Amino acid sequence: MKTFIFLLSLMFAIFKLQAQDYQISFTGTGQSTTIDSVHILNLTQGTSLTLNGSDLLHLVSALSIYSLTTYENNVQIYPNPMSKTSKIEFYNSHPAIVCIEIFDVLGKIIIRINKQIGQGIHIFEVSGLNSGVYTLNVFTSDWKYSNKIISISDNSGITSIKYLNSNFISKQVNAFKSIENIVQMQYNDGEILLFTCYSNNYSTIVTLVPTGNNNIVFELLSCTDGDNNDYTVVTIGTQTWMAENLKTTKYNDGNLIPLVTNSTSWSNLTTPGYCWYSNDVSNMNIYGALYNWYTVNTGNLCPIGWHVPSYTEWNTLINYLGGQLIAGGKLKEIGTLHWTSPNTGAINSTGFSALAGGFINKTGCFASIHNSGLWWCSSEIVSDTTSADCIGMSYSIIECDPQIQYKKYGFSVRCVGN
Repeated sequence: MKTFIFLLSLMFAIFKLQAQDYQISFTGTGQSTTIDSVHILNLTQGTSLTLNGSDLLHLVSALSIYSLTTYENNVQIYPNPMSKTSKIEFYNSHPAIVCIEIFDVLGKIIIRINKQIGQGIHIFEVSGLNSGVYTLNVFTSDWKYSNKIISISDNSGITSIKYLNSNFISKQVNAFKSIENIVQMQYNDGEILLFTCYSNNYSTIVTLVPTGNNNIVFELLSCTDGDNNDYTVVTIGTQTWMAENLKTTKYNDGNLIPLVTNSTSWSNLTTPGYCWYSNDVSNMNIYGALYNWYTVNTGNLCPIGWHVPSYTEWNTLINYLGGQLIAGGKLKEIGTLHWTSPNTGAINSTGFSALAGGFINKTGCFASIHNSGLWWCSSEIVSDTTSADCIGMSYSIIECDPQIQYKKYGFSVRCVGN
């Protein structure tokens, strides 16, 4: 018995971590108010899930070990195993009398309550259970849920089931209207979550370190290039940026940008041109295109309503993130799928998701894919008509590195909203 209790205690210590119970809903604004889906990525753990736009995200320190969906009723028990208290949460579709009862391992009734409830989310709190394994039944005249609840409490007391008051529930139902489902995700305090909202052709990223209940408002904006490619966008400070590299083959007026695949032709260019890394079009959807600065200078490269950022605008972003010495880590995509290991300092806390797309140099040679990413600024160097500003990031450093490079180079482009 002592071994059993010890193992349960160990399980609880692992599951518990830092306790929280946060509920997050989603709202769309801007050019669309309808949310089709939301993808959530825990940047700290690397876990992810996708919800319908009307779903409610429920962040818990430990996932319920038993969960059952019956009709429209999704019952959750958390934490389970429980120490002092555990919550029973479910959505009921219409007014009813709910019965909650708990039995010990011998089948003896420990407690039973009946409660008139309405439509919406309902949460009950169980307390006072001694150490052991119990059977929990939750049912109305329309549905029934039955599973185990485990207690590792070493405190004796009177077992009770308390309904968390109707005002709280009423507020939750109002805040999380049109809920189709409650979806749990394991979360520890201090972890960074990246939310990507999809609505028709629009998509927007928000990053958040949740500290309580929240309603995330996604501003859905049009960002469509000359090829009718739609881009995910992200707001960082006072600026809104594309969250992926530009890949258009046309200007925003519909005219074609010259595709240059010959290294000698590229080295002789003093007019606009673009290419794919290694002249491989399969790199398009991941890394985007590489454009020389003459293409940037046309002023027609970005989607309408967007533009290539100046050095000053890049510097605004960098300063907002704490300066050159640390900004790169907050901008780089986490992991080594698109960056060479160790991808130093990458946390992507902004959702900018910078990738190491490499470059083509002034002689037409490709280099540094997976090792570095470079992005043009719209500003040129007054004292040197052959050069312009750019921003660099590397797999081996956390810095964000402003540079001056030849206009004949081919770099990536991120656009910023007007």
